[in-house]
Amino acid sequence: MSSLLQEEGGATAYKVKRSFVGSRSAVWRGSASAVYPAIRRLVRDGLVQEQTLGDARGGRLCSVTEAGRAALIAWLLDAERMVDPGLDPFRVRIKLFSELPDDDRHKARTRMRALLTEAVQQLEQLITQSDALDARMFGFAIRQNHLRLAWLDDEENGMVPLTPSGKNLFSKRD
Repeated sequence: MSSLLQEEGGATAYKVKRSFVGSRSAVWRGSASAVYPAIRRLVRDGLVQEQTLGDARGGRLCSVTEAGRAALIAWLLDAERMVDPGLDPFRVRIKLFSELPDDDRHKARTRMRALLTEAVQQLEQLITQSDALDARMFGFAIRQNHLRLAWLDDEENGMVPLTPSGKNLFSKRD
């Protein structure tokens, strides 16, 4: 959120919420119940300041403070966190993917391929409508999805190692 405010040079909470509504993340969406409390925390922590606009709606312009800029720069330069895989739903699932019955794996691969291909097409469209900063982010997401598609191809062709135990963890037990 701070990065959006920094990029925009300030914005109302409503504009921030609108920017996140179309978020490509299934993990976090910019609903009012998420954005407004997050802005209040940033203001409380001295990372964002609000200025009353004096309009009929009582809007407030949010902008990043010097402390907020310093925190944003520290966050941007945190190489350890940047390269940490963190929460990646794809990576978490592939660990046990080979344990699924063949038919279920085939159905899942087919569905994932369709969703990833659709996501790439949507991202490619977004790039044409984006500024340079957003285009970089969308370009990275496209490359990430291409790697996921390649992994699915490798898995289907038997080029992904099975679990070391050789056990099928999802088979019915006696």
